[in-house]
Amino acid sequence: MALQIIALVGEIEKSLSELEHIHAAAHERGGREFVWNTTEIGHIHWNGDLDILLSKKARTALVKAGITQIHKWIPESGWTTFPVADATDIATATNLLRLSYFHKRLRKSTPPEEREYYSTQLSTLPFSSEILSALGALQS
Repeated sequence: MALQIIALVGEIEKSLSELEHIHAAAHERGGREFVWNTTEIGHIHWNGDLDILLSKKARTALVKAGITQIHKWIPESGWTTFPVADATDIATATNLLRLSYFHKRLRKSTPPEEREYYSTQLSTLPFSSEILSALGALQS
């Protein structure tokens, strides 16, 4: 199992490589963390649990949609968990990390054209309008 997770993590890292200023590093509790500049967008443990920090509203929408689970150690937070078990989970794992990345870029962007760009990038991900609205990606 551990070798399979290592291979899956490698595939996830590869799929994120075109995002600006993203790098992977060892996570303090085992596994790999994915970082934009100095901000963590998520991490995956060697048991396959991918943890992503979003707003509580977005976490609740993802859990309600059956995409992720509430984090088992800090359930009252915005952390949410997606279990990566095999190659069929790579696309969802990657899209969740992209969701976190574009959300963080949107929140830290000040020029309107940057905000519009990251909002548009979020809207291209395969998540419901409820989830995207919870992140502020859909502006009226």
